[in-house]
Amino acid sequence: MSKEIYLVRHGAVPEGICNGRRLDVEPTEEGEMQTILNMLALNRLGVFTIISSGMRRTTGAIQECTRILNMEHEVDERFIDFDAGDWTGKRWTDIAREDPEQYSNCMHDGRKLIVPGGESMEWFEARVMQGWEDLLK
Repeated sequence: MSKEIYLVRHGAVPEGICNGRRLDVEPTEEGEMQTILNMLALNRLGVFTIISSGMRRTTGAIQECTRILNMEHEVDERFIDFDAGDWTGKRWTDIAREDPEQYSNCMHDGRKLIVPGGESMEWFEARVMQGWEDLLK
């Protein structure tokens, strides 16, 4: 039996701040609308299960849409955002000034990224890939 899996990122969140998994921000009004439109499109494609992390930026509109559209919503924390450690809640401009090398790694080559007090990209990738592998079984 084949599966079709659609990867959809959460809607827009307030700009300029490093969020990560420790800062559970709400999506902007635009982000909520993006989520609703994505949910309607997925519903038209015949998608019946939505899997997301438990963060508010991913679950807000999803919970209401899945109820209205008679879809299932499952939370899988392996898909939660990257742990941005000491960068969490800081403005990107401040991070660029305080740690230009790691900021450059973040923007240009995430595999080299080492955030103080955070998760390595290797750990992040392993966690997310395990979730994907389980979905594909």
